[in-house]
Amino acid sequence: SGVNVYYFHFTKRCATCLAVEENARNAVNALYPNEVKTGEYAFTSLNLDDAGTKGIADKLGVGGQTMIVVRGEKKLDITSDVWMAAHDLDKMKAEIKSGVDKVLF
Repeated sequence: SGVNVYYFHFTKRCATCLAVEENARNAVNALYPNEVKTGEYAFTSLNLDDAGTKGIADKLGVGGQTMIVVRGEKKLDITSDVWMAAHDLDKMKAEIKSGVDKVLF
């Protein structure tokens, strides 16, 4: 099954929150270009203030700002790891790759 990197956030966000999203999206696209192109891997940003996000947030047990890597029934919260890499794309790539590897193997 595919790998999804979900970034859950609220409407009001600071510069760091925006950097986390941008660098995480760029990291997924740079690390897994073929898998993203085929739809096998995806980065999805979801606003917790939007009613349509409630179902997936509840299913994944997310109630606040979170980045989670999901593959099938496996899920890994990497929020604290990516937060420290917010403004550093290379560090973000390393954290995303580590999270994806953990749900794959």
